[in-house]
Amino acid sequence: GTMLQDTTAELSSCVMSQSQKGPGLEVKGYATSVAAELCELSGNHAAGLLVRRGGTAELVTCTVSGSTSSSGTIVRDKGSVLYARSTEFNSNHENGAYVYSAGTLDASSCTFEGNGMESGEAEGQGSLLVHSACKFSKPPVATDRGTVRQQ
Repeated sequence: GTMLQDTTAELSSCVMSQSQKGPGLEVKGYATSVAAELCELSGNHAAGLLVRRGGTAELVTCTVSGSTSSSGTIVRDKGSVLYARSTEFNSNHENGAYVYSAGTLDASSCTFEGNGMESGEAEGQGSLLVHSACKFSKPPVATDRGTVRQQ
């Protein structure tokens, strides 16, 4: 996979797939911001996308699918944010999206279908999954004082 730290990047029409260990793309740290458009994060052993330690990512018209042992997307740690627009989080081993340790996922017009566990999950105090106009094969869940909110 690819890890981006202390940088700003724009990705377009990229494929990050088949990583045997680690996520397809990791966005790590407060100084790290990544915008991806028309990208495919598929078939990775770990998450397709991991946002942590205050990183910010934006996915527009992307596909995050087929993670073989994890969730499609993981957003963890206070200050970590994923903005997803018109993106598919489908057919992942665990959750389509997993938000914990006070991370934030803001999803609009996204699809969460055919995942092994939950479509989307916000776990723990301060964790937030906000969604609007999304399609879920089953409703997203809030666990251990996490928050799921429809806008």
